[in-house]
Amino acid sequence: MGNFRSIPFVLSANLHDGSLLVNYPYDDGFTPGTQISKTGDHELFVRLAFSYARAHSFMWKKGPRCLNDYGDEPKLGITNGAEWYPVAGGMQDWNYANTNCFELTIEMNCQKFSFAKDLPKLWDDHKFALFELISQVHNSLSGFVLDAETGQGIENATISINEEGKLVKSYIYGDYWRLINPGIYHVKYDHILYEPLTITITITNQSPNAFKNVVLRRRANQHSFYRLHEISSSISCTSLSSTFIFLLLIPF
Repeated sequence: MGNFRSIPFVLSANLHDGSLLVNYPYDDGFTPGTQISKTGDHELFVRLAFSYARAHSFMWKKGPRCLNDYGDEPKLGITNGAEWYPVAGGMQDWNYANTNCFELTIEMNCQKFSFAKDLPKLWDDHKFALFELISQVHNSLSGFVLDAETGQGIENATISINEEGKLVKSYIYGDYWRLINPGIYHVKYDHILYEPLTITITITNQSPNAFKNVVLRRRANQHSFYRLHEISSSISCTSLSSTFIFLLLIPF
């Protein structure tokens, strides 16, 4: 989890055994029972999941997943986690809520615990699907968020698509990546010290990615913000000191 917070991963796969399907977020929902629980990027997750299942030689085919099946028969080899069976605190949900990363859970084999001798066949069964999933990072919006005066990258600028779904943040040098489906989007770039900027982009099947460098101008009242921050910090420190002194004066 520390790595996901410190490194801006774009896409990941959590590899499991026990069935043969691709599971996408959310794994949990607000209502009990097995009901679909959609993220703000539901259509994107469906595309990512199906790209893996379809590149596998038989995962996408209709029918029960395994001979000792518990009723797993997902359409096209993919399922929403909560619709399959709810899991609270799963890694793919945490990644979606807390990082830049989109994660899928891949159930790779009907046998719950694979033996070492089975690994070469598992690799052969899944290698092209894994390559296909990796290639999905090119269906994205990426670029740099830059300071208008200095030209330096702006870290922790937020990038939102149509003001819905996942917010991603720019990295140390202002670099950012955001997976995206074909469509027309209003992309908003924002930072607490800068004036927000919105641009419109078009993503198509023929041109599935866009590289956009954007320039943000500092807010006119940023000095007031810094002063307010200093006052707030001073009040906090004073309050802490007062509390400490008060505790020292309390007789035990």
